[in-house]
Amino acid sequence: MRILSSILSKTNQRYGYYPNRYQYQQQELADASRVEHILGQLDGITPLGRTITPIKVHGLNFNCTTTEVSKQLGKPLAKLVNPELEKHSIMLYQTRFFNKKVKLVFHFLDSLLFMAEYQFYQLNTTEQDDLSNMLISKFGCLLPFASEPQKITDAQGNALAIQQDVYTHFYYVGHNSREACEYFQANSMEARLAIERKEQEQYWKQII
Repeated sequence: MRILSSILSKTNQRYGYYPNRYQYQQQELADASRVEHILGQLDGITPLGRTITPIKVHGLNFNCTTTEVSKQLGKPLAKLVNPELEKHSIMLYQTRFFNKKVKLVFHFLDSLLFMAEYQFYQLNTTEQDDLSNMLISKFGCLLPFASEPQKITDAQGNALAIQQDVYTHFYYVGHNSREACEYFQANSMEARLAIERKEQEQYWKQII
């Protein structure tokens, strides 16, 4: 099952309708159910290996702050906070790998980095080989470009996963991501609906 396969989200209900496609894509990236899905699936994957090189995001450690990311990368294209999950925010950047666009998405819980996504647009075989050689040189591990995500970990419990879908996806997941996953689960739409249902039951038991 692909991480970025079609996920039925509540994005429109949470944020309203956005006629601007770029703005909608930003909101979709911030959708907590999508992030929870990614974290859950990556957690169930057996690592292909462990690297002695610490896994960082753009040279930054996990648990760094939004301020530290801005200082390193400059002003983001967008910074979004989910109004229903206010602890979760994202910062969106864009760069290039040779002549191809790369979207960078940094995810924060309480303003601390716990995950990042790199989305490479339509790489050819030569560009994939270039990336593979860079990864081998840096981490000493081969990560194949496959439809099912593959990952490596470091001594601190951080992970780097790669998935080849329509685009090439790099997922950087910090050792502190479990707290974020628990937060999303506790505050998911289903969890909130269950609480509301119990409140309604208590209310009607009193007045019926």
